[in-house]
Amino acid sequence: MRRASRSSYESVVLNASNVTIVKDLKLTNNEITSGVSDNSVTTGACIRSGITTATGGTLRTTIENNYLHKCAWGIEMNGSNGASATIFKNTIDTTKNSGIMMNSGEKNHTIELNVISRSLGAGIVIEGGPTGIKITKNSIYRNGSVGIDLNDHIAAYLSEGLTPNNGSLDNTFGNQRMNYPVIMSSVVTGNLLRVKGFIGKDITTSKAFANANLEFFIADDDGNQNGEVFVGDLRNKPHGEGKTYLNSCAADANGEFDCTFTVATGFNSRNITATATTTDGSNNTSEFSASPMLRANVLMIKRITAINGNILKNPNDDTPLHEFVEDPTSTHDNNCSWPLSYDNGTPGCINDYTIGAIDAGKVQPGDEIEYTIYYLNAGENKAFQGRICDRLNTNLTFQPNFDSVSPNTGIVLVENDGVPKYLTNGADSDRGQLTTAALAGANCNLAANTLPNLSDNVVVVDIASTANPLIGSINQVNSTVSHGYIRFKVKVK
Repeated sequence: MRRASRSSYESVVLNASNVTIVKDLKLTNNEITSGVSDNSVTTGACIRSGITTATGGTLRTTIENNYLHKCAWGIEMNGSNGASATIFKNTIDTTKNSGIMMNSGEKNHTIELNVISRSLGAGIVIEGGPTGIKITKNSIYRNGSVGIDLNDHIAAYLSEGLTPNNGSLDNTFGNQRMNYPVIMSSVVTGNLLRVKGFIGKDITTSKAFANANLEFFIADDDGNQNGEVFVGDLRNKPHGEGKTYLNSCAADANGEFDCTFTVATGFNSRNITATATTTDGSNNTSEFSASPMLRANVLMIKRITAINGNILKNPNDDTPLHEFVEDPTSTHDNNCSWPLSYDNGTPGCINDYTIGAIDAGKVQPGDEIEYTIYYLNAGENKAFQGRICDRLNTNLTFQPNFDSVSPNTGIVLVENDGVPKYLTNGADSDRGQLTTAALAGANCNLAANTLPNLSDNVVVVDIASTANPLIGSINQVNSTVSHGYIRFKVKVK
């Protein structure tokens, strides 16, 4: 291996813009280093870049098997104007900025089987318009920003950080802002890993990324690649860099994927990340994906929140109705993702949202009881199906009118927007109804009527569907889109 010893702004510049007869350029087996013990590169070789290309024309450049160490950038590609390049099996580490930087005008390059680590910025930056940059089977880890950065800067030469999925392509970004895979499920059975998900913002936009090639990696997560998964979702989720290549597979015509491949026994299915590359000839590769999404986990809590219209206390015996009551038989009410949660020094949290009594004290015939069933998606995945089914006691009569707003609307649904939605009692187009156990059937998963005092009446409310998914609360700054409650009234017989 040859060591670059001359002092210059860039250690090696490949420039054939004035060459009449163009031949391939190949730079191999060099060691280029600043000789500086930290990242403050100011003197010596590669003050700026270890290798810089400004080739022009149709020149084909190969940069192979070089060691680029302690430069400002390892490789900088600047204005090749259509010339293709292969960056292959290089080791780049400890750069002041990014390991590889490509700015506006670059296209049709392949970055393959390189090791890029310990840069203060991103591993690879594709900024402000380069397209067709295929990034494949590299080992990228321990960098100060994201592993791959597709940004919309032009000649800024800096990492912008991760770019969340928006569900579409954008020519102002590097690689047209190719969206990364969203891993919805990652399960190991024996030594087989099965991953499922889609590319884009949701399953309605994933067709824009049909048939893309996906590469999966063991993720290197050093805590500085966290952020949103989708634009505006407020998550703070790890987007680990891809350190160890695992395998590849293809998305289908809808941009969805379901892939299975062999892994080592004991493999951690949570510790993966992935990229997607278009297969339409453009070869645009995405940034690294977020870690696998956790499943939906819908919690429900039932409380008595009023008796005879009194929301503060039971008028029969002064039992409080307007405070948090911890259920010793369940941890659902201690989940810290409930709104208005706070830590009082006990395991989990308490909150000022799920207020109401479990045992409301004495009631007598003719008393009206208001029930509230709170719900929360305490998982990370969206819940696309969710139904509350509450079977009434034989000693209670459902009240057909919750209040005087409109007749025959005995059920109120309040979602995260806080606006009451009054649902009719019959089976119609809204999301609630009072029905019978027989009609509720398997959709409610009702147990056999073996418990005493169960009537045939069931309150049914759909809290989540494909059209109205319930967003998960994990890794969000708050849970403002993950919760709600239903209310109805009954009268004691």
